[in-house]
Amino acid sequence: VGPEIVAKAYGLLKLPFRDSVRIYGDQRVLADAFEINKTPFNPDHFVITSNTGRCCRDLSDKIASEITIKAIERAVADAIKGNIAAIVTAPVNKHRMRLSDPEFAGHTEMLADLSKAKDVTMMFSSLPENYEYPMLKKEPLLRVSFVTNHIPIKAVSQNITKEKIFVAIDNTAKALRSYFGIKNPKIGVIGLNPHAGDNAAIGSEENEIIIPAINNAKKSEIDCIGPLSPDTIFQRYDKMNVDGWIAMYHDQGLIPVKLLAPNTSVNITLGLPFIRTSPAHGTAEDIAWKGVASETNMLAAIMMGSLLTVKTCHPAFSARG
Repeated sequence: VGPEIVAKAYGLLKLPFRDSVRIYGDQRVLADAFEINKTPFNPDHFVITSNTGRCCRDLSDKIASEITIKAIERAVADAIKGNIAAIVTAPVNKHRMRLSDPEFAGHTEMLADLSKAKDVTMMFSSLPENYEYPMLKKEPLLRVSFVTNHIPIKAVSQNITKEKIFVAIDNTAKALRSYFGIKNPKIGVIGLNPHAGDNAAIGSEENEIIIPAINNAKKSEIDCIGPLSPDTIFQRYDKMNVDGWIAMYHDQGLIPVKLLAPNTSVNITLGLPFIRTSPAHGTAEDIAWKGVASETNMLAAIMMGSLLTVKTCHPAFSARG
């Protein structure tokens, strides 16, 4: 549903902000998406990265993945050059993407590879502000970063290291300062095992890996607490005066985010040389190209990208107003 929700969200953007937006993609696919949703557009806002000339419904999975990769590569190149201030990506189908790139693990990993970023962290955050769009209703403010991303559950334990936890804590603290203006952020670190290991009775990762990583963060003057029990922490997260949370694996952090802020939660990649956001949902293949997909979360991702750009005073954004 990527092209459709992009077209719908674009149609809702207010001027003059809309004039600062550029949409990367295949000429025919973009035309079809805007036609299906009856969204007027300015062709100068398109950056054409391919032109298959085929109706969106006639694209093979392989061709669809190829045109997606071309759009991503061009956008990253422009971001690195400083031509654009931020990238907002639409969801992609990992199985389809692997037809062109068998090693494809996810957008986050691809963007890190293209930009040669060594240490990146996936953070999900709800919108901290009301943007006066009726569909973007205020939701609980919650920010959760992950130590591990797109890996099987059975591989989580062996992929958690003191170094990776410290990177997640450090990237999150830096983002809270630069993106959200929190001068002295407080970070809460969630344990891996039930009851955060219960003093090593249910697992040793807390004592051997997580606590040493927290201590390293404290030595770097990061206000950090934990490990906290994962089964109860999100019942009282809003009463703990914590600005950002560190989850050990993808679903540990993403399930509460999507439950508490289903419409305005946005994926932010930390550690890239440019701002990147995306919706917190997948490709919804069952409703693709039917004109019924909701653009709410894509609009939230665009607004989050705009917020972070303004916070960092990016010259590309400032030049366009």
